[in-house]
Amino acid sequence: MLKSSSTFKRALDSSRLTLTPLTMIDAVDLLSLWSEAETMHYLHVKPLDNLSTVQDMVKMLEDDRFAIRYAIRLKANGSLIGTVGINDWTPKGIEIGYELHAMYRRQGFMREVFLCLLPFIWSLTDDSIYAKVDSANMPSKELLRSFNFEQQFQSWEFNVELDKNIHISYFILQKKNFLT
Repeated sequence: MLKSSSTFKRALDSSRLTLTPLTMIDAVDLLSLWSEAETMHYLHVKPLDNLSTVQDMVKMLEDDRFAIRYAIRLKANGSLIGTVGINDWTPKGIEIGYELHAMYRRQGFMREVFLCLLPFIWSLTDDSIYAKVDSANMPSKELLRSFNFEQQFQSWEFNVELDKNIHISYFILQKKNFLT
């Protein structure tokens, strides 16, 4: 198990994308992403509506030694199209999370992200990787299954911010089961 996320704070590349650790410079682009109702629906967070709130989130992520969030940018023009990262790691494994702007979904971008992020994580640790996904988010569940993540269980969780119960599916991937 890793002690801090500092090892993860370097750029990663795929054929069409560059992943760079989020910084305050990304805040304006993130406001566009994190204000999308559809995107935030599956993250179980209310859409963010001002730059100050986004900056607070970026600062929190920069300061968290057990998390790292990457900006997903198109190599062609540098546009921020989403984020991906490690939300936490515990003795049970490393939790990942991700989101894309609606107009970039279902084009293979997140598959590219996984193809560079997952091997990078495993170059540093053998811990299992897991994801918590809204049970209604079929494209995300399909993506995870395509990498051989196995659904472990489902549960209802109360979300304080939204004041409602949310049905969550838990997926896990062990290094030995990783399919590219």
